[in-house]
Amino acid sequence: MPATNIAADIFQVRRIYDSGVPFFTKQALRDVVRQLEGNKNNKVVITGLDGKEVEFRIETGKVLPAHSPVFDSFESQETSTEAVWRKVTLRYYTIHHLTIPENHRLRPENSYLTIGIGYAVDFRNSRTRIQVTRIPRMPSIDHVRYRYAMEKNLWQESVQGSELLYTLSAVPQLPPISKIVAFACGSLTWDDEGGTRNARQHAVVLSLRQFLKDKQQRLILPCLIQDPEYMDWDRQLLQDQDGMVIVDDPEGFLEVDDQTLVFAIAPNVPVRQVIADIARPGIMIWDRIVPNLRPFDPDGSIRVETDPSSPRLEEMVRDYYWEYELSNDVECIRNARVYVRKPEQPQAG
Repeated sequence: MPATNIAADIFQVRRIYDSGVPFFTKQALRDVVRQLEGNKNNKVVITGLDGKEVEFRIETGKVLPAHSPVFDSFESQETSTEAVWRKVTLRYYTIHHLTIPENHRLRPENSYLTIGIGYAVDFRNSRTRIQVTRIPRMPSIDHVRYRYAMEKNLWQESVQGSELLYTLSAVPQLPPISKIVAFACGSLTWDDEGGTRNARQHAVVLSLRQFLKDKQQRLILPCLIQDPEYMDWDRQLLQDQDGMVIVDDPEGFLEVDDQTLVFAIAPNVPVRQVIADIARPGIMIWDRIVPNLRPFDPDGSIRVETDPSSPRLEEMVRDYYWEYELSNDVECIRNARVYVRKPEQPQAG
């Protein structure tokens, strides 16, 4: 695509964004879900900000060599490893993504798309068909269960856990919460520091559920968790044992409303920008929003950030939310903040 066309497209994207047009809507997400559920033609059509439709072929089950450029982040480049597109996931394109010239050069047909089609990927040995994992997994569900139970106890007894609940209890007027939706808490099965962090994040969500049940005198408080990394062992422990409901993308977003607590720490999708367009949740616990942070370093290079801030997100929290600081617990909730929606202001006149 000529540079002049790219510049014109980026200018138009910025103009649309600055006019207040939402990049993400529940209607658009529901439309994609509807097409996927009733898909007989193996295709999904998505409308861009310019009103033009872009067609995606659904290729679940497609096999590619793991050393293909599309999987350049895969640690093993052995020719005996192949990748299988396991299931469809959605891609969310932010204002930052759509105003980076390189993205327009690579996929000019997607220059105005805020939603696209991607895949959760499994890797396997091309000869034996045995699954190959990028991250080591724990040897048995009993090992996973033991670590998960330990992390729940550690969080319950931790200073950070007490601080989080004290912060919520001290809010002058806590909005009513009827459900929790947590994003990108990760699989419990990882046999590394990430797996420990994932277990602790789920422990945080459980403690929030119990706190809100007690605070609001509720017998039941639904807790939905969305992450494509969940496996069967996760389902057994998180859903069957602890009563969380694992949902597919984008059901978690569709469930968020003004009586939701949203929990998302360093996700690999732009959760905060999607939420800013579709809802005003009662409580949000996620990474600190840094005003004026943009996806470029001083030298002009692109800063890699999967859940960046944005002018629209900054405006939302400034106008509608109180912000509460927490200790910086690197192992679990990192540089998180609690955002609580302000009580509705009386109408003028």
